Amino acid sequence: MTQAQRLVALLVITCLIFGRASAQVFPGKPGFDAYGGYLNIKGEATGRFHLETINDRHFLVTPEGHGYIALGVCHTGEIARSQEYFQEHCASDLEIANGELTTQFREWGYNGLGYGGHKSTREVLPYFADCFPTGTSSWRGKQVRFPDVFSDVWKKKARRDVENMLRTSSEDPNLIGVYWDDIPLWDLKQAKRMLGKTWVDAIRELPADAPGKVRYERFLRENGADASDEKFLVLIARELYSTLGPITRELAPDALVFGERYAGWALPWEVIQEELPWVDVVSVQPGGSQFPAQDFERLYRETKKPIMICDHNISFMTQEHSNVMWNSLPDAAGAGRTQGAYLDQAFSTSYLIGYSRCQYIDKTVNGGQLKQGLLQSDGTPYKECVDWVRKNNWRIHQQFIGKTEAADSPTPSPGHNAWYWESGANLFVANHNVTDKQYTSDQLSNLLSEFPAVTAVYYLAHNNEGVDVHHPSEILPNPKGWDMTGAWKQACEASGKRFCVYVNSLGLRLNDNNENPGWVRRKADGQPYTSNGHWAVGTRMCVKSSQDENGFLKAYFLPLIKEMVSRYEPDGIWVDGDWTVRDNICWCDNCKKAWELKTGKTAVPTNPNDPDWPAWQRLHYERCDEYLKTVANAVHSIHPDC
Repeated sequence: MTQAQRLVALLVITCLIFGRASAQVFPGKPGFDAYGGYLNIKGEATGRFHLETINDRHFLVTPEGHGYIALGVCHTGEIARSQEYFQEHCASDLEIANGELTTQFREWGYNGLGYGGHKSTREVLPYFADCFPTGTSSWRGKQVRFPDVFSDVWKKKARRDVENMLRTSSEDPNLIGVYWDDIPLWDLKQAKRMLGKTWVDAIRELPADAPGKVRYERFLRENGADASDEKFLVLIARELYSTLGPITRELAPDALVFGERYAGWALPWEVIQEELPWVDVVSVQPGGSQFPAQDFERLYRETKKPIMICDHNISFMTQEHSNVMWNSLPDAAGAGRTQGAYLDQAFSTSYLIGYSRCQYIDKTVNGGQLKQGLLQSDGTPYKECVDWVRKNNWRIHQQFIGKTEAADSPTPSPGHNAWYWESGANLFVANHNVTDKQYTSDQLSNLLSEFPAVTAVYYLAHNNEGVDVHHPSEILPNPKGWDMTGAWKQACEASGKRFCVYVNSLGLRLNDNNENPGWVRRKADGQPYTSNGHWAVGTRMCVKSSQDENGFLKAYFLPLIKEMVSRYEPDGIWVDGDWTVRDNICWCDNCKKAWELKTGKTAVPTNPNDPDWPAWQRLHYERCDEYLKTVANAVHSIHPDC
């Protein structure tokens, strides 16, 4: 840290601290109030963060009275525990670290902190406070201890925990809201698998005179044969929340209560119902890289409360780390695009009021697993990652502020496929059996007229087994001799609908007679990947390129696709099965040869413990991308508008 850098950091932090009312989260950015709220979305100025429904959408509202979508980062307080960054880069000076953080957040579009921020940073940015009154967070693993929430001992501890959380926060206008425990282990099956016992088991094991055991015995007497662990778990939740709720309201009457941070993989519906009287928002820490729309829609429908994504990440593998927490994608660009789609879908709802990312700076946990941040351990940002973060965050702000100058969007314009993005419903005709002349195009057109909302029809022109096709072909047989694909094409044209074809690369039976062993997708032990089940039979092929140009892709699959596109000029083509290509790394001779040509090494990694494993994975994904581009280019060389 140079003297000039130190001066800039100190100036940033001084300007932010000087008077809360004059602090600006995004100084110089038009359309935002001091807290990062949207000036065009008018609410009531109460001096504290609160909730309002504005234009049929839930919003946080800033102390100045403007709609606010919370975009933040959790665990920023861990900068003070990072030796390489904090001690060496920042000279153990929190003002320097906070100056860098606030400068970065302004650029990247973060208008606040998640939970776990250092008290010095909370002085300059909106934040969440958190506490752990039960200690049942599932990440504690074997250290989880289920408390007797019916006892005065625990209730006194709970009060102390909430008091400590609110000691400097209860009247703070920067406080967005308060959380209780993080991903508590309510799920009975998960607790049994992890610990060998559940919260109910722990109560059962208490001494006879313990308050929890007394309450459990009374429960058994009152319920008789209807007594169950699930029902008593609800009583535990009722006791817990009816203790924490009043304490929190008493100590911070003007603060929003975000409650427990439930794990997305186990939303305990009956437990959540018990929390509702005491919280303003339902908070969830989902996993995965796809927005869990169905679960969230149900959660909102049943609770009628806004939802906060309190902790989430879509991470990516690096040269140094292949074992990365969260759902890890091969590279930063893929993670950025996926997270952008996640945020777009999430904030298109009327109930999501915020998203907190995990986390700010790299941290190694669980015996070597990387808890990936926006910064590497030395404080260097992951450049491609933060570029995507900036684009994604500013695009979300743009959605609410209504100004196109807020940021450049990473989403490409739809171009010739605009119809697809605007389509309301599309129909997939999954006809797995080759048919003879049973339906004419006129009959099919009349059928389609009954579905006016359908924009496009996807017809299964090539079935999952890869044995035959539904039209005349020089590549595969058409045993019935009837051009059913053509009939659907004519029907779509007559009814004004888009026509698309479906082709499958998944369960092909081309190799049943072992005629082309070099085409087979193989595991590390040399055995072929096979598809099981009625919908995908046979041996899977390696669709990636081969050095001799005689592999499955060039010798069979591309000619098949080109034939379909030339004959029918479809509006779209759905190539199914490619999702398994990325999931199943291939050790066929072609893939091993590609490794040797790239690295000069003949020995191919076979397991994640091999130091070359990240590079082997990366080559696999690169070849998958090459395959996708090859197919797309082949299609567009014949029919550019497909």
